[in-house]
Amino acid sequence: MNKQQLAARIWASANEMRSKIEASEYKDYILGFIFYKFLSEKEEAWLREQGFDDDSMPMVTEENQEVVEFVRKNIGYFIAYEDLYSTWLAKGPDFDVADVTEALSAFSRLVNPDHRHVFDRIFETLETGLSKLGDTSGARTKAISGLLHLIRDIPMDGRQGYDVLGYIYEYLISNFAANAGKKAGEFYTPHEVSVLMSEIIAGHLQGRTEIQIYDPTSGSGSLLINIGQAVARRTGNAGRIRYYAQELKENTYNLTRMNLVMRGILPDNITTRNGDTRPTPSGGTPRGRTSTRASRASGWRPSPRPTTPSCCTTSTTCSPTASCASSSRTACSSEAARRGRSGATSSSAGTSTRSSDFPQTSSSARASPPSSWCCARCETATTSSSSTPPGAS
Repeated sequence: MNKQQLAARIWASANEMRSKIEASEYKDYILGFIFYKFLSEKEEAWLREQGFDDDSMPMVTEENQEVVEFVRKNIGYFIAYEDLYSTWLAKGPDFDVADVTEALSAFSRLVNPDHRHVFDRIFETLETGLSKLGDTSGARTKAISGLLHLIRDIPMDGRQGYDVLGYIYEYLISNFAANAGKKAGEFYTPHEVSVLMSEIIAGHLQGRTEIQIYDPTSGSGSLLINIGQAVARRTGNAGRIRYYAQELKENTYNLTRMNLVMRGILPDNITTRNGDTRPTPSGGTPRGRTSTRASRASGWRPSPRPTTPSCCTTSTTCSPTASCASSSRTACSSEAARRGRSGATSSSAGTSTRSSDFPQTSSSARASPPSSWCCARCETATTSSSSTPPGAS
């Protein structure tokens, strides 16, 4: 079975299993479990490389602090043997929804502090939404077990020579978006549009020594990833690319982080923020949660000018040693069409975050980036819609 057939089979089954749950909500469950499977199998493969076998794997417990620290320091998180995806499957009829709730709670507690900016509360949407999968514990257990068996054939190791996991993940997102109607714009930019924008931007950045890519409405993160891949093909060094993402809705913000991690991007190259750069109605500071470390907070930040149409600010920004790439007219028009100018001003839950918490623009080597990357035609059409909240790519 090739990746297209596998993706289509998983989608057909998932669409049937979701029953009355909205597609825009159900995506958080299946994509969340795919991410958990990825992390679980990544840890298990790494442990076996370190010499753990079937006899010693059960020793990987939270009580064994030496093992916990060994794993956390090397891969950034820790999952106990009893909480591994493979262990869940091996339990068969003894598997219970409580196994999932306990595992997700333990994951949040045992993340390496140095990687908390990537993994903090990343399963919160999944954890708090499990009750929607059934009215009883038995019903929820059956629904989750069905999901676990549905995704078990997705390869996570990349040995196939092409990105099966990435293909299936984006395939599912695109199909959930197609079934979500007007809500689709919250988390997905059509693949063809994303690829076109990526190639235009990557061509402009060819030859730069250090690349920083920023998406203020990151959604599922697919646009950021496509730009990064296009740039990496030209530079030959994916490790030099840094990714900056902002997303207003928390469940969509979690998709951004999951997608970036599953594509093999190093946690140190990821800076994300759950919030909005628009000022509050009272004129205060933007609200949201910043997921970054102070050591990387002195670089650059997007202009928070409220008059800049959010449909036009998806762009790339570079360090002082490189230049900045502007979004094309295609970027403006596609984003504007995708959002449909609908929605009302809203604010993300969380603590107040100063604009200085996000990287700042350096002006020592060049002029500051333009306050708007928008073409005049699009700016004229959207200035009156500045109350529209950021969507997602």
